[in-house]
Amino acid sequence: MTKRKVSPIKDYRQKSLLSFVKEQPLDKRQKSNNSDKSEIIDSKDSESQDSDVICLETEVAGTSRIAMTTVLDTEKPSTSSDILTSSKNEPGNNSPDLFASDSDDAVLAAAMQDSQFSQTLAYGDLVDSQTGSQATDLGTPFDQMRLFSSSDVSIRKEKTTTDRHKIFVKTPTALGKVPSHDCTSNKDVWDSEHVRMPCSRSNLYPDEHNQGQLKQRWRLIETALLSKISSSYDIEDAVLSYNSRYKGKWHFSILHQLVNEEMTAVERTELFGDIIPSMVQLAVSLPSLVVEGVPLLKQQLRYSLTFSQQQLAAILANAFFCTFPRRNNSHRGSEFANYPSINMNGLFAPSGRNSNRDQSMMHKLRCLFQYFKQISNNMPTGCVTFQRKVVEGLTSEDWANSKRTFNEAFFTSQGLIEEADRAVQMDFANCMIGGGALRRGCVQEEIQFMIHPELIVACLFTERLADNEVLVIKGAQRYSNYTGYADTFRFTGAHTDNLAVDSMGRKYRHIIAMDATRYGKSSTQYAPDKVLREFNKAYCAFYSNKGAAAIAVATGNWGCGAFRGDHHFKGLLQMMVAAQCHRQLYYSAFGNASLQKDLHSFHSLCVRKSVTVGQLWDFIEVYNKSIGKSKSYPNIMDFITKRLR
Repeated sequence: MTKRKVSPIKDYRQKSLLSFVKEQPLDKRQKSNNSDKSEIIDSKDSESQDSDVICLETEVAGTSRIAMTTVLDTEKPSTSSDILTSSKNEPGNNSPDLFASDSDDAVLAAAMQDSQFSQTLAYGDLVDSQTGSQATDLGTPFDQMRLFSSSDVSIRKEKTTTDRHKIFVKTPTALGKVPSHDCTSNKDVWDSEHVRMPCSRSNLYPDEHNQGQLKQRWRLIETALLSKISSSYDIEDAVLSYNSRYKGKWHFSILHQLVNEEMTAVERTELFGDIIPSMVQLAVSLPSLVVEGVPLLKQQLRYSLTFSQQQLAAILANAFFCTFPRRNNSHRGSEFANYPSINMNGLFAPSGRNSNRDQSMMHKLRCLFQYFKQISNNMPTGCVTFQRKVVEGLTSEDWANSKRTFNEAFFTSQGLIEEADRAVQMDFANCMIGGGALRRGCVQEEIQFMIHPELIVACLFTERLADNEVLVIKGAQRYSNYTGYADTFRFTGAHTDNLAVDSMGRKYRHIIAMDATRYGKSSTQYAPDKVLREFNKAYCAFYSNKGAAAIAVATGNWGCGAFRGDHHFKGLLQMMVAAQCHRQLYYSAFGNASLQKDLHSFHSLCVRKSVTVGQLWDFIEVYNKSIGKSKSYPNIMDFITKRLR
């Protein structure tokens, strides 16, 4: 392997701005789900096959501070970072890259001058924009809701693979022991129904030394990775040795800058002395850990996959070293055009002209290195399940005839979804799971994938979500703490995850990825077809076969950033769907104390008057007809409140 002298990088962006950013105090930022991506479709609940329940993110960290901007016009994205994530794509474009626009900086600058951005707040010291009073939590206390157990399940259950659930480990698993892999059928599968694994004998690659001949690519991978890797340039050389067609196309300057300029000498020594060697051993152990074909979770397929955390680590190590075949071409018509990226080369390349985003990308890499460091020191002993959930939605008549009334709800402007431990948590997802997690994206979904890297494995086998589908991930562990959001995202250290585990050794962290619709014009979201789509997507996510015993759901401003969702309407929608599904609600207004107050007041009014879901559905239809094509229209909650009183 060619050795290069590691020297200071000359061509990076000016460091004056980077230094300024580093000096700024950081904190949790107002999150408005810009990682949503849009569209996607059949029937009945698939949760019944594995009745543990479902959902999204988890604990968060940090109490630093960051400036937030409150938007008073619901047609506008809710923060400057929300506008930053808007792309040039036309409305309805489902491109998986939320940060495709080259004019982000210009859009942000214009937005900051917009009179709608009326008030800057420090997160953690939130005040109501109308009254100036300090924000407080409202509604039913969260700890009084139906939550997952705080104690480990002492008796492990034996579960076997079925026609709806593939289990890659032997069960029952043993407490404190890494699960053994199930090797009852050691098959090398290479077809369109399964992941094309890098270690397959059918994974062939042109032999550079013998023109016209092919050789097993896995041998190239093993040779490259098992050579001495002592610098970031060695990583680049290794990756390109078995991805030779991308020489000159893939760039590694973010990786080089992190390692050679941002890391201390002690950090570099640990990285190349301990972490990278451990990652290499995990990567080359893939054939002995995952010995069966991994089915693709295709659209409309009600199916689950359960892996040990060790197996996921081997998959993630291969993703870091970019070994997965046929996953580098996402062009229309390519085999995996309808699947997310899994190889991590996109994390190594600069974002463009945005030096602040480059800093965030380096901290995303820090999160990944922290994950590999932690598991190399102490391999986790649990399992993680990925479930494609397909639910038949309700008709407009079903919603209009519903007699359900609101359940208990908790409203916060200071708490985040991932802080709602032991609740089912919503991931405001991209229809292509992970969104820009393995590229320059760094908003709600992408951050969750970085602090819970096991979520990234979903990108390997999850086809684009349809309108009646969500992805449920049960058991992902958290490894990193962070502050900030988008350009201000920063890794702040290791996280200790103390959540209890279930009978399969999975953390009681259920994350549900649900994607919102992107609206070209905000007013179109009240049209009957658009309303029905969003209601049924949320219904797919919230539905549980446990009925009135269902665990509380933690959610927030779903689709209200770059996708132009109306904060009040999406709050109303999720309260209605929670009622329909017997779910209690933890609602994070993400720093918007005025919105928190509005939602709580409306919820309280509906509870007092026993307003039904059907009545509210009718009001939404009346509201849509009343606004017509008007450019100015009343807040939907104000509109309904006047009619209720």
